[in-house]
Amino acid sequence: MKNKFPKDKILEIGKDVLMSATEGIAYTRANLGISFVKAVNLIININGKIIFSGMGKSGIIARKLASTMSSTGTFSCYIHPVEALHGDLGMIKKHDILIIISNSGETPEIITFLKHVKDLNLDNEIIAITSQKNSKICQYVDIKLFTHISRETRKKDSQLYYVPTTSTTVAMALGDALISACRLTKGFELTSFLKYHPEGHIGKLLKTKIG
Repeated sequence: MKNKFPKDKILEIGKDVLMSATEGIAYTRANLGISFVKAVNLIININGKIIFSGMGKSGIIARKLASTMSSTGTFSCYIHPVEALHGDLGMIKKHDILIIISNSGETPEIITFLKHVKDLNLDNEIIAITSQKNSKICQYVDIKLFTHISRETRKKDSQLYYVPTTSTTVAMALGDALISACRLTKGFELTSFLKYHPEGHIGKLLKTKIG
């Protein structure tokens, strides 16, 4: 079957998506402020664990960030917001910090989850990564990290306008920035990282560098 689109059109689509993501990250970087500092200080002084949560694509990002944070010295896990309502709320203990990812900040499952977290009366600190300052989840959280993403692509008439692309990329980047700042601030060394990542290409590079 022959491709209906010419080469230049295909490249234009790819470049537009990449440019939208680039601009989104740049704008979020330019607006990074004191809330980011507060989140880092909160995490590096934690007495419990970090719990990530999110629905859909945000949930996939939350799982990745939980894995990255654990590999850099801070015990973290992921809780599905719906599974939490069917028993996994028991995973949340006093002194745990929750990091919630929701682009719209209006995800019903997340809002219900947060209501029940509050009902536990464990005084858990909650951090949100979201794009909307006046969203419902902001009513339940202590620290808000905004991605400032209002659209997925620069072209409003594009079929990609509502498909999660820029929002997910920026949320991931902001989460990675948070984890990196925590790792370096608390002095997590490469020797410790090697203990958690002894194999694969990264493990080989670390062994060579440290050796």
